[in-house]
Amino acid sequence: MVGGKQVQQIVGLLVTMTLANWLGPEAFGLMSMVMVFAGLARILADSGIAAAIIQRQDLTPLHCHSLFWLSLLIASVVGIAFYLAAEPIAAFYRRTELIPVVQVMAWLFPLAALCAVPQALMRRQMRFKALTLVETVAHAGAGATALLLAWLGFGLWSLVSQPLAFHGIRSGLICLVSGWRPQLRFSLASVRQVFQFSARMVGVQYLQYGIYNLDQLLVGQFLGATALGFYNLAQKLMLVPIRSVCLEIAKVLFPALSKLQGEPAALRQHYLRSMKATAFLVLPMLLGIWVVADPLVTLFFGDAWLAAIPILKVLCWVGICQQLITVSSVVFRALDRLDLELWLNLGRLVVMALLLLPAVEYGLEPFSWVRLSLALAFALLQQWVVLRMLALSPARWLQSTVAPVLCVSSMVALLLWIQPNLLTQPIRWQLALLIGSGVVVYLLCVGGYWRWCRLHRINWL
Repeated sequence: MVGGKQVQQIVGLLVTMTLANWLGPEAFGLMSMVMVFAGLARILADSGIAAAIIQRQDLTPLHCHSLFWLSLLIASVVGIAFYLAAEPIAAFYRRTELIPVVQVMAWLFPLAALCAVPQALMRRQMRFKALTLVETVAHAGAGATALLLAWLGFGLWSLVSQPLAFHGIRSGLICLVSGWRPQLRFSLASVRQVFQFSARMVGVQYLQYGIYNLDQLLVGQFLGATALGFYNLAQKLMLVPIRSVCLEIAKVLFPALSKLQGEPAALRQHYLRSMKATAFLVLPMLLGIWVVADPLVTLFFGDAWLAAIPILKVLCWVGICQQLITVSSVVFRALDRLDLELWLNLGRLVVMALLLLPAVEYGLEPFSWVRLSLALAFALLQQWVVLRMLALSPARWLQSTVAPVLCVSSMVALLLWIQPNLLTQPIRWQLALLIGSGVVVYLLCVGGYWRWCRLHRINWL
């Protein structure tokens, strides 16, 4: 499953790099403006139905058929509302060219709803390999569609086609491979049985969506499409390690910690090892991107995207904070303290709104620094709360991070030392030498630490 996710990330990056070179920042910014609102509508369209199907123990065929028709009805209503909201959304950003884009994107919601129930059933049956294969094919097909339309000169519409093609291909394939077919059966009583859980899920999802998309909403509203294009690209690159490593570790960590609720010592040890493993994997990726940001963006995205470089460098440090938040969030769910996580996130969203709103007026880079400050403060606060819940001392937690931090620091120090000496080389050679040197030094450091642990009969994680 992880391998499939990595393939999807690689395909996505290759498509993004090609489209970025062909279309430029403004097209990406305009698409991001629409997707912020589309994401809000998508949560309502889903209504927590998929999560309710996975969670419910006594699931019956009548539940599934009823929820399918309900999901399709809600998604269709949301699609119509989104179509009618085209002019207000365009007026919010003061970009009238967004009106037809929003209207076409309204088809996204019923398309996604077609596979909501069969996809949830496949997850419930733990058919993850089949799901990953379907999503990989859908990503490849959507990317090919976008590239073809961009090559034919359709501009912004090539970006619009990508999510529509993805959901269309995915829905078709999931309906084929799931083996489940809807029947004309509906029970209001069955719907009521899952309503309470679904409603809570919608609330949590909206809160999380607000936290992770408020910055893009503000940048698009106050700084415009081009600035949002730069910001969105930097964020996409920063999120590659988070999505490919942290989220996958969190999926495995949740059931593991849940089983250890009655064993506090084992729970603490498992959490520390998970944090350490995540740091070993994510820190070199994020700080490597931080070091090579200049040649990376210049070579793969072109001179039109140079303004994204300082933003990317700041967001790499935001990614480190996000790594801590993502892994530590699992503890709240494993110990059934969603109420505490909910209040923490609510406070985080309020503080973000109060501080990011005035910061955006000063420009993209100061705005990014304020976001970093907020991410760091919240990561430390959440880590402190988690340590209290686990009865762990900060000293012991810091001790578990020493090895990955030292290994990454050695890599970064070498790269910063050799980087000035490579400025006379072509960009591609600069990037190749920096990445090659960084990988070699980091692997040597990790290998040395592993050997030292083995000699002293210490678990290296």
